[in-house]
Amino acid sequence: MGLTIQHLLREHYADYVSRHRVSPDMHRAAMFMQICRTNDLGGHINRCPEGHFDEVAYNSCRHRSCPECGWLPREQWLSGWKQRLLPCPHFHTIFTLPHQF
Repeated sequence: MGLTIQHLLREHYADYVSRHRVSPDMHRAAMFMQICRTNDLGGHINRCPEGHFDEVAYNSCRHRSCPECGWLPREQWLSGWKQRLLPCPHFHTIFTLPHQF
């Protein structure tokens, strides 16, 4: 298993917070990401009725900043916007016009 955000937060978040100011929202997100898909949030057992499959699955934090939980909604949102884009190179520009126009 490679290096993950969860691993980095568990190892270094306390040290980071001791040296830097962290907003309550940032702290809440970091706490959720540290316990995502662990025993701290509980879990359930996925079991095959015939007994071929038995696995413990831990619950996710469902926080929008969590890379484990937020990737699917983010991808769905991006996919929706990609379908609205023009099928050619273009620039998106926003500007205001006088009321007369």
